[in-house]
Amino acid sequence: KCVVVNCFTDPISFVYRFWGTKNTELFKQELTGKNVLDIEPLEVGEKLFEQYCVALKEKSPALFVNNVKSATGLTTVETILRLPLSSDGLTLNQFLCVFDFGEHFDAFEKYLEEEKD
Repeated sequence: KCVVVNCFTDPISFVYRFWGTKNTELFKQELTGKNVLDIEPLEVGEKLFEQYCVALKEKSPALFVNNVKSATGLTTVETILRLPLSSDGLTLNQFLCVFDFGEHFDAFEKYLEEEKD
C-alpha cells in the first residue's frame, strides 16, 4: 500500500494528496484531502504526525516500525517507509509513503476491524 502526502511548513501540517481506494477499504476511512491528524483513532494520527515531523526534519528517507495494539489487546506490526519529494529540488513538499505488513497483514486487518467496532 502507498500514499502521497503534501507537506506544509507554515504551520507544519501533512495532508493526504493520494489516499487510494484500497486504503479506504482497508482503513475504513477516506482521507484524500484530509490532514494526518484527522485519522481515527486520534492517537494514531498524532503518532503519524510526529513521524512526519521527524522525516521532515531529517529531509531523508525514514523507516518507521509501528507496534499497534487494539483495545482488546490484539497486537500487530506495520512498517512504513517515508520518502521525501521535492517539486523544485530544494524544498521538501511531499512524501511518498509505502506500507508493508509482511507476514502480519491478516493480524493488521483484524486489528483494524476491532478498532472500528
